Amino acid sequence: MATHRVVADAVSDPTSIVREMLGDRPPFVHGEQADGTIQPTRDLWDNAVASVALYRATHDCRSSPSDNPTNELIGLCALASDPDAWDRVDRLVGQYMATMPRMEVERSQQLGPTIELDPS
Repeated sequence: MATHRVVADAVSDPTSIVREMLGDRPPFVHGEQADGTIQPTRDLWDNAVASVALYRATHDCRSSPSDNPTNELIGLCALASDPDAWDRVDRLVGQYMATMPRMEVERSQQLGPTIELDPS
């Protein structure tokens, strides 16, 4: 029950660091859309957020600025008391992060060119 509550709370009300690193929960249920594009999916986001929340609930975390989002979310692997758990979180965060650039590019293509207004 406690594990379920930690996960449910993390998904329904993500922390500010989770939102900063992973963004909001994607609206897409399935990764492949009708037009053939691949979008980040809720299940990838949910898995990444859940793994971060569970790790933070069971380990002493010291976030560290880094190019690796996992280091910022839960801390450095070198300081992890359970490297296998850290690796699992890193893998799930990485799987979700790998879909993010495509999402941003596809979103900008869907929005079309930016129109700049001349203030004069």
